[in-house]
Amino acid sequence: DPATSRINFSYEIAVAPDGTARLRGPVSFEYNIEDDRPRFDNDDWLRAKINESAHHFDGVFWEKLHAYAKTEGSHENTAFIIELQAFKQNPSLEKAQQLVDRFIREGAPEELNIDGPQRRAVLDAFAQAQQAGQIAPNLFANTEASILALIKVNLPNRMAAAVRDGRFTV
Repeated sequence: DPATSRINFSYEIAVAPDGTARLRGPVSFEYNIEDDRPRFDNDDWLRAKINESAHHFDGVFWEKLHAYAKTEGSHENTAFIIELQAFKQNPSLEKAQQLVDRFIREGAPEELNIDGPQRRAVLDAFAQAQQAGQIAPNLFANTEASILALIKVNLPNRMAAAVRDGRFTV
């Protein structure tokens, strides 16, 4: 990454009366090269990318996380985060209804593992939005935070190990 990588050289030059220059002493350098390649085999890198999602959503990264989560039957959390991005881009009652029906309601096809009070708060806020005829873009903010926390705790270690062991290829 050119914005964060750097190489610094230091040297001393002596200029002779005839105008020629010579090095005086050794040339030294220091470097800091930032490697921005994906590191799916590194659980710390995975956690950092998940944290970064709060500010910058990387769809390719999340599709790869989702593909891994599907291999272990725990894909509802990553599916929710991916689908939530479409809602955030263009919030609508229709998209909110789809999220509620697919992930939030008890017995939903991909029901999220969230506690009862949180589920009730989202369902109540959604009911109020339906009555008012307008949706708040932050309707799912608490649920998103909870699910991101679950993903950070559970997914990176297992995915990194699977990539290192060759059980999952990105």
